[in-house]
Amino acid sequence: MPTPITSRDDWRLQAVCRDHDPDMWFPNGVHGPNDPAKIICATCPVRTQCAELGLPEHFGIWGGLNEADRDLIRRGITPPRDEPGTPRNEQSRRRQELVRNHILRLGYDPEKPLPNGIGVRVEEDLQISHAQFQSARRAILRSAA
Repeated sequence: MPTPITSRDDWRLQAVCRDHDPDMWFPNGVHGPNDPAKIICATCPVRTQCAELGLPEHFGIWGGLNEADRDLIRRGITPPRDEPGTPRNEQSRRRQELVRNHILRLGYDPEKPLPNGIGVRVEEDLQISHAQFQSARRAILRSAA
């Protein structure tokens, strides 16, 4: 377990995740819905330090690495990893896939109209903006046509 922050110079004060729900970084199971945390981590200026701190951890997302990623590293294998500056079309494609999968997990067909309130729930669950959700939905519906 990480030590408490005791110094103003501590790198953790710069972590982007400090402004988000901590539960997002501890999804259930190795194959949990961790893409939202990875997307946020990809923008963080201290993700390398975080990944190093989390390397021995067996739970959660640390520096954009989940349990499976850290296991690969411990075995000497480099996991696939998004670098800051990933092209916007790739980010959009990933967000689209994230939205699609989350709608499916909620028990709805992502290619059909959603009941009232489901869009807001997806936005809150994934911590994405309404504009990001709408853009992903339009892309999903276009691909279904």
